[in-house]
Amino acid sequence: MARWNGRPNTQHVLEAADQWKQRSLLDDKCVFNDELMGLPEDLAAVRTAFNSTAAAEYSSFIDRLAQQLAGCQPPVQRLAAEVIWVLLLTVSDAQMGPQTKRDRIERIYSLSGVSLPSSPLLGESHLAGVAKPGTAFMTKLPHEFDYALRVFLALKELPTIERGELLSEPWQFGAWLDSQGDSERRAFRHMLLWLCFADSYERIMSSRHKRQIQNKFATHQSKPLDVPDGSLLSIDKSLLAIRAFLMEQNKTSELDSYLPPIRDQWLASDAPDADGELSEGRQYWIEKTIVKGRPDREQ
Repeated sequence: MARWNGRPNTQHVLEAADQWKQRSLLDDKCVFNDELMGLPEDLAAVRTAFNSTAAAEYSSFIDRLAQQLAGCQPPVQRLAAEVIWVLLLTVSDAQMGPQTKRDRIERIYSLSGVSLPSSPLLGESHLAGVAKPGTAFMTKLPHEFDYALRVFLALKELPTIERGELLSEPWQFGAWLDSQGDSERRAFRHMLLWLCFADSYERIMSSRHKRQIQNKFATHQSKPLDVPDGSLLSIDKSLLAIRAFLMEQNKTSELDSYLPPIRDQWLASDAPDADGELSEGRQYWIEKTIVKGRPDREQ
């Protein structure tokens, strides 16, 4: 039900997610080819390198990651590139274009000494994204990357049967995901749930926005929830019930929280939505940066 959002490329993004879910999370294979990939020891190696290896000050996340992975084995480097791919999969082309995404993925993948494979999953439509998670997500990309690594490692350490059961049941998987810690602060928590279960979770990458929508439409919840009130999962379940009500009320399934008529009912007219746009009013660009010792900025 939550698949529709008015974006023509959404189907392609979800097709890519379905292939990744099966190939990477379940079959331990690379999403781009048939290489064995994503084993617990390789994920652990990525995380060890990421958290323990120093990198040059002021370098970008991708620059730092390339330095940190320089001494790792090629399969580990290619795995890190795939994690970057899925981390950026939902990010809209209005915030980061497909070519920029490919450049970042290629930067890490090429550390292994081979070129990035030619794959439809690296094409324009599959990398066009569906939402703008905002500047905070891009600024905190290292934290999101580490969160993704921890989640994938914990998942891959489970027995194959248990892993398959989790990835076939949206609410069970959501409860497991939130038990991993730090989910409250990570946008990738919402991204991952939507990518894996788009019929159950909304295309909303912000806990704050989810709470706002729940509060606005609180009277439309249908029955008591089976998880503690106020938890992330209880909010997701509430939103599914609210969607069902709004679909019946509006006589259509083509509804999205960031499009009229729903958007105007919960989001202030001068507030930025998940796509990072202001609907009206004066807009500002504010940049915080370090200038000292950086000739390009000093100029």
